Amino acid sequence: MKINSNKADLDKKREEEKGKLRRKFQMCLPLGFLVLLLALLCKQFAYLSDFTIGFLEGIAIALLVAGVGYLIWCRVKKEKPFE
Repeated sequence: MKINSNKADLDKKREEEKGKLRRKFQMCLPLGFLVLLLALLCKQFAYLSDFTIGFLEGIAIALLVAGVGYLIWCRVKKEKPFE
């Protein structure tokens, strides 16, 4: 009896962790677009060094790739990505 309740607790904890990870991947795409927008605006209007702008663009690309990867994974698994 105790083994089953322990298994249920582990399953519940696993689902909570899965939900947290899903939420992080859901935020990757919008954050990537916002960071890219910030980098492009800084390139036009602010006088930042090339390194800083390149760093922002790199972070934006990484977030966008992670977000698109998440969307593809959801499409393959036939899940709704933003629920």
